[in-house]
Amino acid sequence: MLNKDILFTWIGFHPVALAGKPESIQNCLQCNTAVLTDSSLLDKPMFYKFVHPIVGTGLLTSDGEKWKPRRRLLNSSFRVPVIQEFIPDFNKHSAKLVSILKEKAGGEIVELATPIAHCMLDIVGDTIVGTHIGAQDNENHEYIKGLRSTFFAAFQRTIKLWYWPEFTFRYSEEGNIFYRSLKYTHDLRNLVLQRKKKEYHFRGTDERGPKSLMDNLLSFHMEKKNLTEEDIKEEVDTFLAAGNETTAASLLFTCYLVGLDKKVQSEAQNELDRIFGDDTLRCVTKEDLAEMSYLECIIKESLRLFPTVPFVARKVPKGGKTICGYKLPPGTTILIIPYITHRDPDIYPEPERFDPTRFFPENCANRSQYAYIPFLAGARNCIGQKFAMIEMKVVLAYVLRNFTIESLDPRDKVLAAPEMSLRTADRVRFRVFPRV
Repeated sequence: MLNKDILFTWIGFHPVALAGKPESIQNCLQCNTAVLTDSSLLDKPMFYKFVHPIVGTGLLTSDGEKWKPRRRLLNSSFRVPVIQEFIPDFNKHSAKLVSILKEKAGGEIVELATPIAHCMLDIVGDTIVGTHIGAQDNENHEYIKGLRSTFFAAFQRTIKLWYWPEFTFRYSEEGNIFYRSLKYTHDLRNLVLQRKKKEYHFRGTDERGPKSLMDNLLSFHMEKKNLTEEDIKEEVDTFLAAGNETTAASLLFTCYLVGLDKKVQSEAQNELDRIFGDDTLRCVTKEDLAEMSYLECIIKESLRLFPTVPFVARKVPKGGKTICGYKLPPGTTILIIPYITHRDPDIYPEPERFDPTRFFPENCANRSQYAYIPFLAGARNCIGQKFAMIEMKVVLAYVLRNFTIESLDPRDKVLAAPEMSLRTADRVRFRVFPRV
């Protein structure tokens, strides 16, 4: 059944309501977290359990009763002043990425997905979990390969109903890949946790220097006793995976779109030249970030066209929920697909066109916040969205100060592949040239 706000369908024996318009999305995502009621759409439907072996039931996958106090506990680690303390780490690893790309610059066909992913993992390592990982020094880092394989297999399980029972999935080809690759992701998490626990016992409660999320988690565990070690593992798994996978994909799509549009790329480089002059390696400061208004519009438009999270789902609680006049029964899965919402021609004329000016203040002032949801909206929005935006601006500021990017594959040849994060179906080809 279809109307302008809701599409009703079934996945197997599970009723599904697809919310596509800003009004219906607002009905789904907006709630008062001060009071959790039976009508609050904070719980995740059953197929989120397919990623529980990867990230447990941490902030990303937990239901409302567990999520609410956990979110409150972690919010302080993602305030802007805290994030700004880690800008030196963003600079360090972005400069390393530039040095790696310089070896590839000059006209040969290159792929950027791997060096970008390794840069993101190093940033997450230093800032979120407080441990040097050194992924940029290892082209075949096992965590990156393991994470990609587990996410791919988990998504295959989500869309193939015959894999929903554990016994059919475990003995399938995808199941074998999943459980074999899971070891690599958990090995890194265990190594990080072991290092940080030793460091914590040695350092005690020394407050000097910026404190990573891991520092705060250990403090909650060791001193305040309101987190177990299993809780810490869940959050480390969550932020290692999400902090690397999603931002790396977003940066790749942004580089691809910029590499197709010489005018947009030139305008971004002109903005950076006004800020940095001819110093291609000067460290980015928080003051510099505030001046990168056009670069921020580029990132936002890239996230409109290729939102990193391909879908979000909520479970209708006991008592049901009324959305846009329709009473949904308990247990219904509400599905939100930003990729579709962001292509509504009533909101975004010529929706397939890459146009950063859509996000100039005068062009988006009257746009509903629920019409643009790359980080979602409402209570369960992405806790790391400000972190990701600052991180992407720093990395792109380094890349575009030093290089001109040429994307070799036209838009109609680059297909988006929805997995646990939105990716390209095939390898995207680039040429990278040093700026003269």
